[in-house]
Amino acid sequence: MFLRNWYNQFFSGKLKYQEFYKKLAHFSKYGMNIGSPISVDTSGESFLLQQLSTEYKSKNEFIFFDIGANKGEYTDCVLSKFNNCQLSCYLFEPQKKLFNALLDKYKNDSRLNIFPYGLGSNVEEVNLYTFNDINTLSSLYATFKGEVQATGVERISVIRLDQFLNENAISHISYIKIDVEGHELEVLKGMGKYLSNGSIQRIQFEFGSFNVSSRTFFKDFWDLLAPHYHLYRIVKDGIYPINQYGLYLEVFDTTNYLAVLKKN
Repeated sequence: MFLRNWYNQFFSGKLKYQEFYKKLAHFSKYGMNIGSPISVDTSGESFLLQQLSTEYKSKNEFIFFDIGANKGEYTDCVLSKFNNCQLSCYLFEPQKKLFNALLDKYKNDSRLNIFPYGLGSNVEEVNLYTFNDINTLSSLYATFKGEVQATGVERISVIRLDQFLNENAISHISYIKIDVEGHELEVLKGMGKYLSNGSIQRIQFEFGSFNVSSRTFFKDFWDLLAPHYHLYRIVKDGIYPINQYGLYLEVFDTTNYLAVLKKN
């Protein structure tokens, strides 16, 4: 109590220490792996996949969905980690040049199925915006970090995941990665009954700067997922549990999260 009172009297809320606290907050977020996922190898994603791969042997089937496949970096990591099991990959990338690049990149790999669709909660035609400064970045939202304006646009088709699963008679998914620059919540809504009936084991999703553009909050993800999934933040050497919702989770620095199906 003495230390708290001493701190409150001399340091807490003082103008001259604000720059220090600002830097301390930045380093604290970095230490929590918030806003630091630069690549699959350094973000903790590769470590997570390596740990998960030990659960699957040659006789097990691993069904992977990459929603927002981009150039295929995440899929490459999956291919390297799960090369000793029966692997099926479904990639979705609506940006035309990236889709064509994926077709060429994986043309000789029968384990991969590549589709030129976006995913969401509605079946529709929409604009996909691109940004010159980051030529592989695209989004259904025309601003990046709330201020950078899109420089290009193309028309794409959006489908629901539950529709795709029904049409292709897929009843089980081992792992879904969703990286769709602010549209993640709508992708989850498009899973319909599959989100609650135990069909999907694990879902990785981003929450960050594009959620400012889409006006979505972590609370939205919590309300949708928490009834059926345990939620975790992906860190560099594992996953950190999020046992209850709190306002501290509303941080718009891009961060990877994992939802793991609850056991009955």
